Amino acid sequence: MKNRKHRDADVMGINLGQMIDGRLKSERLTKAEITRKLGRNAGALYPILKRPSMQTYLLWEVCIALGYNYFRDLAEALDKKAGHVLESGNVPDKEKIAALEKELSDLKESHSYLKKAIDMLANKG
Repeated sequence: MKNRKHRDADVMGINLGQMIDGRLKSERLTKAEITRKLGRNAGALYPILKRPSMQTYLLWEVCIALGYNYFRDLAEALDKKAGHVLESGNVPDKEKIAALEKELSDLKESHSYLKKAIDMLANKG
């Protein structure tokens, strides 16, 4: 029986070990090079490449050793899987600022109308 973390990785459709192995092959990096960069013994990379999931600190080390950001790939996969329904920092700052400026403009307009209405009511009395 698969343990829970590997089953969850299968459900997510992500296999970090395969992603890392694919990068090694595409960049023509030897396993010995990466093992040295990770500061681990020669056989340590093989279990990593067989893992569909791994702890954050280990993925961090692999990202640094390979000079590649797997966290970005995971974030993109999450966005695709969740259909962009998760609230996160995915919207670029310029879009957030534009939305807030529009909201501010609308609020100022509403405030102006309310102020005029109050002035009109005050002048009636």
